[in-house]
Amino acid sequence: MNPTWAASTTNAISNSLASKEKNDMATKSTNAPSIYIAAANEKSAGKSTVMNVLADMLRETSSLVHLFDPDGTNGSFLKRQGTRDDAGNLLRDQDPAVGCVGYDLATDGSRDTFVNCLEVTPKPKVILADNGAKSLENLKKIIDNGEGVSGLLDVIDEQGFKLTLMHVASNLTESTASIRSYMKAFGDRANHVVVLNKHYGSNLAPLNVKSEDIPESDWGKSDFPWWFGHKDPESGEKLGFRTRDELLAMGGVEIAFPAMQPGIYSRLMATNLTFSEAAKSKRFTLAERKNIQTFINEGRAAFMTVKDKLGL
Repeated sequence: MNPTWAASTTNAISNSLASKEKNDMATKSTNAPSIYIAAANEKSAGKSTVMNVLADMLRETSSLVHLFDPDGTNGSFLKRQGTRDDAGNLLRDQDPAVGCVGYDLATDGSRDTFVNCLEVTPKPKVILADNGAKSLENLKKIIDNGEGVSGLLDVIDEQGFKLTLMHVASNLTESTASIRSYMKAFGDRANHVVVLNKHYGSNLAPLNVKSEDIPESDWGKSDFPWWFGHKDPESGEKLGFRTRDELLAMGGVEIAFPAMQPGIYSRLMATNLTFSEAAKSKRFTLAERKNIQTFINEGRAAFMTVKDKLGL
């Protein structure tokens, strides 16, 4: 056999295989579902802070992100993420790809935007909706006439999206009850990400570890007793861990979200700045800007641990 011909043939085969692998990866990437991230809270626990930090990160790292604020009674997400004119006023007409579209999930007709936003060209890589508190019953009304969410999930699937529910959690029992209600409604047809907000306490049990694998000596020491579990001091009964164990069993995950220094956070909340803008704004001292940036960096590091569920 001619050595030159043999080498040429080998190179051609290698190039062909490499090209096929590249095309297969491209096809797989093209066919991969987009991510639809929705806040899932029956009680406010800092969800808009979490969603704003995530929105800034997505806008910087993803090719096309659409933002929506379905909380018609509040609109704090729109206030930070919406496009403004030269005078600083929010524009009435918002483009979700560069600003943030507001609507009211609690109002007939307006709530349909939750699914109508899926039918758009070009298709976004990520849609993020900062749903208001007590949104579950309104989500049930969009397709299913108040009787569950199976039809809603079917529409999301048909449009090539995978739903990720962001459960921003405080340490109150109502927060755990909220997570349970969404788990019961959506089951394993949605990704579940529990965001433990360290504003409510920094002492956490090991994340994503089943309760049975947590040492007995560590029970009841978390600042989130209704999530990680605790012992009744009188009866010794273990309480407040079953929802967490069920979430982990269905593939849900936990992340810890940082807390900002209270005084800085209070002043930032009084502005219309995004968190990324605040980290560069001279409305804050150098030390305060560095504190804000540290908060952002820690939040982004937490998001990266579940990046496949967030479109990162």
